[in-house]
Amino acid sequence: MAALKEPEAVDALSAYYDRDRAYAGTLFLDAEPNDPDAIGASDLYALTTLSMDLDARQGRLLLDEGPTRLAVTRLLRSLSPSLAITDLQHAPDGSAETLRRMYELHQTFRDLLGGSSTRWVFASKLCARKRPRLFPVRDNQVSIYLGGGRPLRSGDGWPGDFSSDMQIYAYLTTETAVQAALSRLRAALEKDRGIRVDFDDLRLLDSALWMATN
Repeated sequence: MAALKEPEAVDALSAYYDRDRAYAGTLFLDAEPNDPDAIGASDLYALTTLSMDLDARQGRLLLDEGPTRLAVTRLLRSLSPSLAITDLQHAPDGSAETLRRMYELHQTFRDLLGGSSTRWVFASKLCARKRPRLFPVRDNQVSIYLGGGRPLRSGDGWPGDFSSDMQIYAYLTTETAVQAALSRLRAALEKDRGIRVDFDDLRLLDSALWMATN
């Protein structure tokens, strides 16, 4: 709630979504084309707007026809673009199966970076690009912020762990006070200041949390 407090959050998000500044703003999702079932060059460009470096090997694996591209397409088709994190309990195949598919997609992207320490951040951002209503944009800064400044330790059940983060964001996006705060922020930005922001509350929450860490 501290990250969503007005007027500080309005000012921070005004800067983030200002098209004359260097922040990604809506460009992360605006970059076209955006095939819901495949990775394209525009998706990789979108990642760079969130300060993500890519190498040629990753690009070839994702863009060239082959086992990796086929696996990614299969996994994307198993997760409807219309499914939101707020509706996990009502997912057609059940929440447990949906979470398993989400984890498998995330793990597939994560494995592309081998032993890189940023591999989970890369996976998180690419998942969020392809399914922005379902996956939050997670990185070290935001996970540490949500954990109250606690250092990240993989697999220990705190923020930064995939399973924990999905539960945290599913809770936050269905919490009445958070929904009300996001609604107020959206109105203040779009109606009062005339600034276009991301269409989904999960992405707006992402942006507010990230700006709160800077």
